[in-house]
Amino acid sequence: MFDKKLTNRELEVIKQLSMGLDTETIADNLSFSTHTIKSHFRNITYKLGLSNIHSCKSIKDKIVVWYFREYLGIKEDLI
Repeated sequence: MFDKKLTNRELEVIKQLSMGLDTETIADNLSFSTHTIKSHFRNITYKLGLSNIHSCKSIKDKIVVWYFREYLGIKEDLI
């Protein structure tokens, strides 16, 4: 689990990320700039303890797995 609480907006960014959407599409959907979405993404990686992972793809994959496991309650072996 994580020790920092995610905001509702950060959860919405994760939800859209889990649907395979890119930064620009998420920004358009939420009516924010891509800079704001990237800022949310940095906050999410910090709060989930993923800031030491160097590959952006690896970070996104781990965030999506976290979302399915912790937020939606789907067991990891089903992901």
